[in-house]
Amino acid sequence: MTQFDDIQRLVRLARRRLADVDIALAVSTSAASKALAEVAEVVAQAQALLRAADEGLGQPETVKITQVVLGISPAPIGWVGVIRDPQAPRPRVVAGEHLGELIESARESLRLDVVSIGTEPSPEVDLWVETQPALRHHVQTPIEIWRGVSNRGAAQVSASDQWQNRFAALTGAGHPAPSLLSGIGFAETHVVDAYAAALAWSPPQ
Repeated sequence: MTQFDDIQRLVRLARRRLADVDIALAVSTSAASKALAEVAEVVAQAQALLRAADEGLGQPETVKITQVVLGISPAPIGWVGVIRDPQAPRPRVVAGEHLGELIESARESLRLDVVSIGTEPSPEVDLWVETQPALRHHVQTPIEIWRGVSNRGAAQVSASDQWQNRFAALTGAGHPAPSLLSGIGFAETHVVDAYAAALAWSPPQ
């Protein structure tokens, strides 16, 4: 799924939300207001993706990478990861319930050079780090992750900014959009944070 596929998905979702407004009007004005707010949120997401696509047309060439890095962030499903592979045209997204299982599934098809995890201190993460001394890894908080991304050429953003702004900062710096931005058990904000984790580790290009 490409960035434009995500835009089309949001357009379809907005149409469904508009249909919900008609239904909500038959219930109450408050229900209709809530439905309209959901439409506005979906439209805002689509507009952010369109801006990122337009801005990307005038951006420098895609940033070259030399190592396979798996960036990881917590998500409702458990964990979501973004793989930056020099042999792939765009980052690939993976997800899993357990941190160790997610990493091992990625290692089945790739030789990972680095695993970069963006999360607050967590016993599950500490346990994985203790049991994987041979695999190069990097663990930072989301605040540190986004500070690192900004220090490597992206626009100044923070972990508390809306995902659309964080996403635009990454693509605007010459990093290609991931293969998809949402799925079962994870949303755009989780994918963008995982992508940032991978980028924050990487040395300046």
